[in-house]
Amino acid sequence: MKYLTNFAKSVSLWAGRISGYFVLFMIFATGFEVISRYVFNRPTSWANEICMYLLLMSVMLGVCYTQQVKGHIFVDWLTSGMTLKTQRFLDMAGLVTGLIFWGLLGWQGILLSIKGWDWHSQTILEVPLIYPLLSIPLGSLLMCLQLVADFYEKLQGGD
Repeated sequence: MKYLTNFAKSVSLWAGRISGYFVLFMIFATGFEVISRYVFNRPTSWANEICMYLLLMSVMLGVCYTQQVKGHIFVDWLTSGMTLKTQRFLDMAGLVTGLIFWGLLGWQGILLSIKGWDWHSQTILEVPLIYPLLSIPLGSLLMCLQLVADFYEKLQGGD
C-alpha cells in the first residue's frame, strides 16, 4: 500500500506541474490577446476559447496536487476542541465523502465525454471537445487516487 501512496504523490506532482504549464500558457495567450486587441486593433479568434479549455484542464489536473499538499480550505476551529481520535474519524469521513463526490463527478464526466465524442466547438477553431471533456474523468480519477492515498496515510496514523 505504501507503493500506492508514493505513486499517488508522484502522479499528483506531475499533474500539478502540467496544470501550472497550462496556467502559464493561459497567461501568455491572454497577454497576446490584450496586445493584439488594444495595440494593433486586431483581436485573435482563438485566445479566449483556448484559455477556457486550459482553465478547465488546469483545475481538473491541479486539484489532486492541491489535495496532496493540503492546500484546500480546512476549517479546523470546529474540530480543534475535539479529541484526536474524533478529529481523525472526521478527517477520514471527509476523505470518504470526497471520494464519493469525485467518483460521481468522474462517472458523469465519462458519460459526458462519450456523448461529446463527435462534438466540436462552434467557433472557427472547431476544436474537438473530447480533449477538454476528458480532463473531467482524468482529474477525478487522479483526485480519487490521492484521496485513497490520504485515507491510507490517515489509517496509519499520519496527518
